[in-house]
Amino acid sequence: LVCAIDRRMIVRLIPHSDRSYDIISATGQTCGDLDHAAEPHTGLAFVQGMIDRWRARLPSRFQLHIETQFSTELGFGSSAAVTVALSAAFHQWLYGAIEPDAVFNDSLAVVLSVQGAGSGADIAASVYGGLVAYRAAPLEIRQHPVQHPITAVYSGKKEPTALVIEEVENRRRQDPRKFDALFD
Repeated sequence: LVCAIDRRMIVRLIPHSDRSYDIISATGQTCGDLDHAAEPHTGLAFVQGMIDRWRARLPSRFQLHIETQFSTELGFGSSAAVTVALSAAFHQWLYGAIEPDAVFNDSLAVVLSVQGAGSGADIAASVYGGLVAYRAAPLEIRQHPVQHPITAVYSGKKEPTALVIEEVENRRRQDPRKFDALFD
């Protein structure tokens, strides 16, 4: 089970006429050209990953304004949230509609390409909202019909997803029976 928090990642996309783009965000600012891969920007890796994925399909220059209603320093799926928000913005811009399953698949591909690992649970929470029953393989995403009051508490420490996955996998190798039982 995974759930979304009641805060938003807001992406405003403003189309322009040439092939360059500008990104304005609390985590950084950069610009690029749709005809060439961008120089990596640490705070914007997921945004740049989504632009790279859509590069050939984007018709023109654009400016992105990214705002968040929570600190990205806390984690809480902020990388997934900005990835999902940008995918949804591109879908709306190019196709006039947002198809949640397409946004999920698009976002999962970008997150995996940027961080190398991840289950997609945080992406499912960002795409579908509320409380979601999620399984990566075989893929299953079901919104829970009943909403429960849930409180999220920040532990004081944020770790990149890839490091957490590596730590869990290392512990699993030390005691596979225990972890297999937990996973079952």
